[in-house]
Amino acid sequence: MEGAPGRPKKISELAEEIGHELGGGVRMSEAEKIAYLKEYGDSLRINTDFVSVDTYRTLFATLDLHGKTLINVGAGSPIGRGYPRVSPVMEALDQNNEEVVCIPIDYVPSRTKGWDLLDTEEVHRKSAVTLEPVTADATALPFPSGSIDGYISTNLINEPRAEGSEVAFVKTLFAEAYRVLAPGGFLIVSSFGYFWWKTEDGTILYNDAIDVEEIVTVEQVTQYLRDAGFSSIEPIPLNEKEVEAAVQERRARKQGVYRDAGVVEACAFFVRK
Repeated sequence: MEGAPGRPKKISELAEEIGHELGGGVRMSEAEKIAYLKEYGDSLRINTDFVSVDTYRTLFATLDLHGKTLINVGAGSPIGRGYPRVSPVMEALDQNNEEVVCIPIDYVPSRTKGWDLLDTEEVHRKSAVTLEPVTADATALPFPSGSIDGYISTNLINEPRAEGSEVAFVKTLFAEAYRVLAPGGFLIVSSFGYFWWKTEDGTILYNDAIDVEEIVTVEQVTQYLRDAGFSSIEPIPLNEKEVEAAVQERRARKQGVYRDAGVVEACAFFVRK
């Protein structure tokens, strides 16, 4: 899986090879990769992200990321079967060519383990991004206060939760982000708002049965960020084509069950501590 002479492979290029040209590496052997994909491949998904690679790339170009430590909280899986790409934020970070350490974090061990497929510790690689996956809860991160330079969280907001309050979760999420960030550190946070489906009898269902009273709006996102201590909050433009594509995908998925679908309250912000 070595890159062309003089040029290490990008994370996105490595991702495209998973399932096609499985190679050995420090973290996972070829046999381990095959076994992992056989067990988890059908369940791997990329998190929905309404911000484009180009927007992220432009944003990262304005930041001094060299030598910084970033965390991607709720990173999900690095790739999905039939979808040989990494998430837009990770692709843009990799293309930025700054030497950074990025720690993908997810509370589901199988998702965290999936990042090892990318072989980022191979001795021949001098990749801009070194990945150090960690399994942890977003509300109780295993990092000292003020130890992280950049915090990325795409679409953890308004996910249906088996227990507890969504509002309480978001407030704790932002408080924990503020705690671990170093002074002057940045936070990129986005929410896909909430999807709705209309049944034949006119009933509206949200995000696969999330409690409507727990839906966190754009206004609440900014308020909870301020409550956590953040004061510099700037909107990041959304990719409307990606928004519409997500709606169409969900509309098709529920075809024959619901008569319409849509999304509202989607947002993304760049925040400084």
